[in-house]
Amino acid sequence: MSLKRVTPGMIDYATSIGNCRRHPHSVLAALAAVMWIGCTTPALAQTVSGLSLNDAILVTLHGNRDVQISEAQVQIADALVQQALGTFDPLLTVEARRNEDRRPLTQAEQFVTPVLTDLSGSGSGLDASVEKRLRSGPTLLGSAASTYLQNSTSRVLGLPSQTTRSIAFGLRVPLARGAGEGNSANSTLKAGEQDLAAASAERRYAVSLALRDAAIAYWEYSSRWRQLEITRSGEERTLGLLQELRKLVAADEVPAADIDLAQANHFERINSRIIAEQALLEAQQALGRRMGLTSQLQREIGQPLTPPPAPEAVTNLPAVNLLLERALLRRGDWQAIERRVLALGERLAGSRDLTRPQIDLTLLVSSNSLQEGAGISGVVNPVGGNAAGPSVAAILNFQLPVGNNTATGQMRQASALLSEAEIRREPLRADIGAAVEASSALVRRSADALRGSAQIVERYAKTLEHERTRRRLGVATLIDVINVEDRYFRALLDEVQRRSTYAISVVRLGHEVDALVGTAGDQFEVNLASFMRFALP
Repeated sequence: MSLKRVTPGMIDYATSIGNCRRHPHSVLAALAAVMWIGCTTPALAQTVSGLSLNDAILVTLHGNRDVQISEAQVQIADALVQQALGTFDPLLTVEARRNEDRRPLTQAEQFVTPVLTDLSGSGSGLDASVEKRLRSGPTLLGSAASTYLQNSTSRVLGLPSQTTRSIAFGLRVPLARGAGEGNSANSTLKAGEQDLAAASAERRYAVSLALRDAAIAYWEYSSRWRQLEITRSGEERTLGLLQELRKLVAADEVPAADIDLAQANHFERINSRIIAEQALLEAQQALGRRMGLTSQLQREIGQPLTPPPAPEAVTNLPAVNLLLERALLRRGDWQAIERRVLALGERLAGSRDLTRPQIDLTLLVSSNSLQEGAGISGVVNPVGGNAAGPSVAAILNFQLPVGNNTATGQMRQASALLSEAEIRREPLRADIGAAVEASSALVRRSADALRGSAQIVERYAKTLEHERTRRRLGVATLIDVINVEDRYFRALLDEVQRRSTYAISVVRLGHEVDALVGTAGDQFEVNLASFMRFALP
């Protein structure tokens, strides 16, 4: 199954792996790329006629294992945030009761009710309560209860059954542990939110890194393909020269010693072709691995269709300090470590909160009512009966583990982890600065070297034609022609390598300053144009 080519433009990479939204004119190409990975039909055995850089990028987005792992890490972080939010979920409790009790009568009860042999009673009740913890620390309380009681003694004495009801509202305020925005539960939630943001940044960086490596592998593969073509062409030329010399030697027009020189030159070209074939195979496998393909699909990768870019916009490169400023502002790995540091700071604040004693003040306001003669139906009746004035209560609770080693150990661990993260942050900043500077210099220098290589090839091509003409005129020898042709051959290979080096330098710089992948809401935008020339989106 051959991949359809894609017009360079923007790819939107959704937060869910496998959801690739393209512009309308590119939808079929995206689907073709996905089908190429997921299809298990015999069509996979067909040779892929060609692979463009756009297709390689699309396949990498869906097949690269690191991208898939980073997506799973985001889902894990999001699940941990949801788990931390559970601390602040309202807690609703409902309890229903029904009981029948019997016990022997006391002497006093027998004296009062001689007709009874035992005391029986029945009752039912319905209780409901709700708690809601606020992120700032306090907890809102609410409860309602209704209880129905009746016993045999009351019936004999003519006393009515009773239904009591109560409703209460309260507020539990932490005075030490759990107080303020820095309480342990809220700090855990905020740390989880920072970890989620870090995981999202790491995912975007993983996408950029995967696409960088895939693009580099593509240019390496393209270079090896072109070098193999050059070595095969060189082998054909030396073979033609060898056959021509054999005819001339047979006609006694040139000495037989020239055959040995031509044959040795031809063997050199054969060895170069063999080495180029092996290098192409290794480059093909490397590209397939970067794209996330199986070993079977790696063998199906065909001719690279996208030519390397020409060095045109090098003079428009911003200054290194501006590139570094952009990199620190946008790069996912830097944003991730910044978020991780913030998350560890929140965890340190939460663990410090746990070292404080538990001192809670609970304030309650309640109202009670009584209804006589009501049966079981009265339990669920929200109105009726005599109500008393409001009751108030204040409860102070104190709790502290002796030694509190668990909380102290957690705080020490959180402090050490925060220090470690801060230490790691500085080398990363230095690495980013060095990478930006080196990549920027490589773009400029590889562009200059490529221009020089093109002129070298052009001049060697003219020189080779002159030497061949001189040899036909008898002015130059065979060794003169072979020496120039060998230099021309090396110049061709060198130009191909320098084209690849320049293309790779553009991709590397784009990755270092985060120009390959941007964000659009909860989606990623992959700028295909930035893989061909350095451009800041």
